[in-house]
Amino acid sequence: MYHLGHPEPVTLPLYIPSVKTVTLKGGLKESYLNQLAIAVARLGLTNTAGKKQALGKLLKALLPVLEKIQRPAVPMSGIRVDIKGYLQGKKQHLVYQAADHMDNLTGVPLAIGALMMGKGEITRKGVFAPEAAVDPDRFIDELAQRNIKVVCTKGIS
Repeated sequence: MYHLGHPEPVTLPLYIPSVKTVTLKGGLKESYLNQLAIAVARLGLTNTAGKKQALGKLLKALLPVLEKIQRPAVPMSGIRVDIKGYLQGKKQHLVYQAADHMDNLTGVPLAIGALMMGKGEITRKGVFAPEAAVDPDRFIDELAQRNIKVVCTKGIS
């Protein structure tokens, strides 16, 4: 698992005031993809929009070849969110984790959000982080109904 450039470490403390630290990590079961991502970052190949676009085109062409070199039995990706803060004066460390195919981890949450908006369950207007308008327990239940299990455990502080 590696730290990822996602907005949650910035946005969660904005909407959950007692949260002090949030980290987000992710990883791919396919080790060559993890190593490729590390190399791309170290080489600065994504630090401009033009570089990102060119790299995306190159990787789209190369991934089928790379997959033949090391194809996993079960393609799988993982996510982990660590949240540290205080709840009713007590120090807390919660860890939320899930593992599934990357297309499910990306597309299913987006679809759930769209369905919730369509049903009028999300009423806040404007641009904001999901945690500003979506009940997390309800959202996690919706994920479970679509066979994406999010596990929450208490971590070691």
